[in-house]
Amino acid sequence: NAGIFLMRADTVLEELDRFEPEIAAASRRAFEAADGGPRLPAELYARIPSAPIDKAVMERSRRVAVAPCDPGWSDVGSWHALWELGARDERGNLGRGDVHLEEVSDCLVEARERLVVLAGVRDLAVVETADAVLVAGREASDAIKRAVAALAREGRPEVERHVAEPRAWGEERRVAERPGYRVREYEVQEGARLGLTDRSAVVRLVVSGVAGIAGGDAKYGPGTLLPVGGTHELEVTNAGGEPLRLLEIAIGAS
Repeated sequence: NAGIFLMRADTVLEELDRFEPEIAAASRRAFEAADGGPRLPAELYARIPSAPIDKAVMERSRRVAVAPCDPGWSDVGSWHALWELGARDERGNLGRGDVHLEEVSDCLVEARERLVVLAGVRDLAVVETADAVLVAGREASDAIKRAVAALAREGRPEVERHVAEPRAWGEERRVAERPGYRVREYEVQEGARLGLTDRSAVVRLVVSGVAGIAGGDAKYGPGTLLPVGGTHELEVTNAGGEPLRLLEIAIGAS
């Protein structure tokens, strides 16, 4: 038993109703509150009781069959596993993003924000993101786990959250945080609304798309500033046919 289960959604939901009705009911509440979006509300998701699917359903259901198979399987639980599965070049390198390699072999290199250059190395995993860069032996998964655990003990924010965080209305991205000011970028999907409250001096600029303010008729295109809401929540709507991008600079924010 490899713990690989194939099932119809309606079948497993029926079995959840039978064996774990609290899980089934809490899951439905979270799903319905998502209003068709890809992400469940965090507060409702946190209320779903936790139980492994093996014990909750599979060991109790009579609608189960076990079948031998040999499909080939990888949990893709390490950078080495990802390298093994990827389309490598003639020197065994797997590169993604803006990458330049000179005399490099058997490396995985992923550049998400900036140019990454490697020269004269082999058997490395190099992953560049907006807030951190990983350079490790390609098979050093245990050392990577220890490094992440150490960073968590130090309270490093990079362990807990990404620079870009998905929201029900789109995405919020931390551009810069310095003593005395903060810069954020918001991407609001078509038809979505974003509620903003001003707790400090703030400027919001439309970068692309068209913004509207709930309760008003004015439209704000690229290069225009949004009005300030003060202590009341400002509900910004995407009034165009493409994603709305806003840049926010908050002065005095910590």
